[in-house]
Amino acid sequence: MNINNESEKREEVRLKSPEKLGAYMHAVRPSVWGILLAITILLIGFFYWAAYGEIEISVTTMAYVDDDDVMCWVEYADAMDIHPGMKVICNSTKGTVVRIDGKGMNIRDIAEDVGEYNIQAMMIRDNEVYYRVDIKLEEVLHDGVEDVKIIEREITPGEYILNYRSGEWE
Repeated sequence: MNINNESEKREEVRLKSPEKLGAYMHAVRPSVWGILLAITILLIGFFYWAAYGEIEISVTTMAYVDDDDVMCWVEYADAMDIHPGMKVICNSTKGTVVRIDGKGMNIRDIAEDVGEYNIQAMMIRDNEVYYRVDIKLEEVLHDGVEDVKIIEREITPGEYILNYRSGEWE
């Protein structure tokens, strides 16, 4: 017990001495506090973004527009995650998915609907099976091929980090 009291007294004497206290104060540089403050602000910003930010999980493809009809074709893996009512953005115009055709189509079947010229613009591969997705947009677009993004879900970055494991959602 005496040993502890004596060491505490030595520390107290060391800090009470003005010369030693001044040296102690100069040992801790203000730039270190600035760096710690910057790291703290970055961590607070990261956690705020992780809790309140949004990440869109989406499928991006090309759509064929013919008058009021908008249709796109997606591969099997993407088609399984798309459901009627999902949000769609086509050339900055909002819309929704109306239906997904359950019958797989190859490049020749799609060419009958859109023509040979548009098949090349849509970048449809010859050896794949595609499923047709019909889309209803709020505004009518010009006929042709347009970029389309089908938004499967919107999640926070925190949900994405915590729930996404080896390619599957838990």
